[in-house]
Amino acid sequence: MLFILNLFLDGSMRFDSFNWDAKSMANSLMLIGAGYLVAMLTSFAARYLEQATESASRHQLAYRRISGLNHLVLNRVQEAVVVIDATQRVWLFNKQAKIYFPSLIIDQQEIVFGELVARWQRQPDKPFETDIHIFQHAMHVRAVPLIQEQTELLMLYVRSLREVAAEAMSTKLTSLGQLTANLAHEIRNPMSAIRHASDLLQEGDEADPLKAKLYNIIDSNIQRIDKMLEDVSLFNKRDNISRQPINLMKFWLEFKQEFTLNNPDAIGCLRMNMDGNNLTVLVDPMHLQQVMWNLCNNAWRHSRQDENAITVLIRPSGRMHISIVVADNGKGVPPDVRNHLFEPFYTTEKQGTGLGLYVARELAHANMGQLHYHPEMNG
Repeated sequence: MLFILNLFLDGSMRFDSFNWDAKSMANSLMLIGAGYLVAMLTSFAARYLEQATESASRHQLAYRRISGLNHLVLNRVQEAVVVIDATQRVWLFNKQAKIYFPSLIIDQQEIVFGELVARWQRQPDKPFETDIHIFQHAMHVRAVPLIQEQTELLMLYVRSLREVAAEAMSTKLTSLGQLTANLAHEIRNPMSAIRHASDLLQEGDEADPLKAKLYNIIDSNIQRIDKMLEDVSLFNKRDNISRQPINLMKFWLEFKQEFTLNNPDAIGCLRMNMDGNNLTVLVDPMHLQQVMWNLCNNAWRHSRQDENAITVLIRPSGRMHISIVVADNGKGVPPDVRNHLFEPFYTTEKQGTGLGLYVARELAHANMGQLHYHPEMNG
């Protein structure tokens, strides 16, 4: 209507005998139609832009959620995850990867993966697994090719072979611990009956040396089985932790008294050096007692059993840790045995169970500690 009014005002449209200028009329209708069309297109464009903005917001929110979820999942994976391209440029990695490879930086080359990239390039579409030495550490690598934005990438899942072996051993021994806990209860009853029967048989046969020898064999084997059952029962105690601050000087005085009561020959043969009298450690007291008992018993058996038999050194190790060293003056462990020291049921003694050092290490790990053998510290 605005366009028609303008035509009336400027005289372009006249109603002489109702004869309209056909050209003016056509122009007016075109202008009216164009006005309606522009209004419709503007309304449509506004609605489209509003919907596009809402869709973009939803997609952005979904992207942030997926990105956060991917980040969370990657950092919860036990393996180190590293994504690289054919030029060994790093695209992505998780926290565990930073532990194995401290120099990793996004968008920079990492030449340590050169051998893996070369193998990938020979068969770009096939995943593969391999064991490889990286930074002088034996690693197991699972490599999975993928395509991201028209770029060929290689996703690496890396784990230390030592961790893989330890995990397999832990799983195996957890199952073994559950089994032996049940077996121990069942074995103790017949063992008690055997011990009682042996005691009854010995009452009237003290003069017979052959029978006395046989009774000694029975008794020694009963004691060995009892010791093995006792050690095996410690498998399940590593999960029952009640850590508390322990004053190490007070602990040592009480431990030394108990140890020498059980080993009278060791009186005067234990020496202790401590850097300070107020060292305190957060640990389960029963676990610490068992670890020290196993280590000192082992040291005493392999020492010269003289006044310098066992030396215990207690000192700070860094800002947050304390080192406890138990050393004996014996010959030390032969090189061919050292790799088996902490294996369960491995022993070089006829009367040993092969569980003492293994249990000690497991209890140390349960209390966030470590247990190692250092041959250079033997006297």
